[in-house]
Amino acid sequence: MRVLITGAGGFVGSHLALGLSRLGFGVVVSDQGFDSEALGRLGGLERLTCDVRELSRHLAALDYAGGYSGDYSVDYVVHAAAVTADPDDLGVSASAYLETAAQVTSAALELARTRRAKRFIFVSSAGVFSGAHTPPLDETAQPDATEPYAAAKRTGERAAHAHRASGDLDAVSVRLGNLYGLHERPRATRPRVGLLARLVREAETGRITILHPDALREWTLVDDLAPAFARLLTHEAPPDVTHLCAPSVVTDWALAEMLRRSLPGTQLERPPDPVVLPVRPPLESRFTEPLGLTHWTPLEEGLARLLRARCAA
Repeated sequence: MRVLITGAGGFVGSHLALGLSRLGFGVVVSDQGFDSEALGRLGGLERLTCDVRELSRHLAALDYAGGYSGDYSVDYVVHAAAVTADPDDLGVSASAYLETAAQVTSAALELARTRRAKRFIFVSSAGVFSGAHTPPLDETAQPDATEPYAAAKRTGERAAHAHRASGDLDAVSVRLGNLYGLHERPRATRPRVGLLARLVREAETGRITILHPDALREWTLVDDLAPAFARLLTHEAPPDVTHLCAPSVVTDWALAEMLRRSLPGTQLERPPDPVVLPVRPPLESRFTEPLGLTHWTPLEEGLARLLRARCAA
């Protein structure tokens, strides 16, 4: 079983690639640019360095190398390529940003369709929901965020659903929330790391600033995603949209306290006049248990593992 993963040079994509490989999948990784750290981790996997819109041409070349058309099979496609940077940071307009995102997703879907992939997974985000949304934030909740990133993800979800409804391609979407794990770092397409990664870096300097101490967030160890994706790739009939999230929900202050206990001497601070913005409610799922997706690493265990690995590095 060969799975093609776009955006595999990034935080989520690289962990999915290595995790699915360990689970016995043949993995082909694709990204428009792999940095040296990603190459060191993914070096043993088959790799294509190109824009998603050029993937069909690259696979056609592999067909030719194989001796006849269609020799290079792709059983599954996971489309994890995304740009989370704001259009202003990239120096482009919102309309240009959205147009590019739509083109990239359309190219990935068309590749999966023409390669007769058994299933396509569009990697979406809890970012389709705003901080004004009321809980529960499960798969029945209607996306309401309006930022370009949210609009791009929602467009991708609709495109996947349209392909599935037409019978052209069995395409589903997965929404991911707050993730943590090793190898999270800024990239041009993802210039900001997640909250927990920021707090860990601050803790190592001896001082953590908590902007939203009472905010509740769910936390999922990125290593837990590959088994969940494997289940969704091979399941007979997964839902159109699934929220993949661990049940570990804590306040930002409680999360910082965990770090303080693990790193003695760390001080916690609240800014005197914080600019408090609404934080979206924790992501929930109606489907993870029915799908058998119940093996999530407890937050304290995952955090301890992360800190030990950082200390050993």
